[in-house]
Amino acid sequence: MTNKEQILYHQNKYPNMLLQDHVKHIHQMIFGPAHAHSQPSLDKVKQYMTSELYEMKVNECGDDIIEIGHDFVRVDLGLVLKGETTIELLSQAFLSSMNPEHIEKEPVSVMDHALKELEHMIELGVLPYDLDQSISWLNQYRSLGYPAIHHSDTYRDLYHPHYRVIHSEYLPDLKK
Repeated sequence: MTNKEQILYHQNKYPNMLLQDHVKHIHQMIFGPAHAHSQPSLDKVKQYMTSELYEMKVNECGDDIIEIGHDFVRVDLGLVLKGETTIELLSQAFLSSMNPEHIEKEPVSVMDHALKELEHMIELGVLPYDLDQSISWLNQYRSLGYPAIHHSDTYRDLYHPHYRVIHSEYLPDLKK
């Protein structure tokens, strides 16, 4: 899917997502899981995932795997709760996906291009955001150097995201 198709797919799937959530999605598709940590240990990744799983309920599980673009996918932690993979396998796939070879060659340029596409979609009225507020927010985000950000409170409250971003190359490795 193109960047625009990805943006529209996620807007349709999560109709109450905010601009911040689109930017998080774009950041993930460009930088993959490298946005989350600076190469943590396998033990740290497993520890954090275990604590997140402890807080989850099985009914919070969303789609098992969602394509987010640029060969990255979101893998719902519900797969672990359902017994379809393990904390060990998903943690290893997550760490392996941090390998710089999976990240765009010019990530800031690619990120800026994707944000311009997002802005253009807002300008055309394809996305339901105020243009002036969106441009202001995006300019501030750019001035901060394209940092990783969290989902909005609205997104977290409505969609209960519990996932890990991994490179699609590692999907077969998740099988128990």
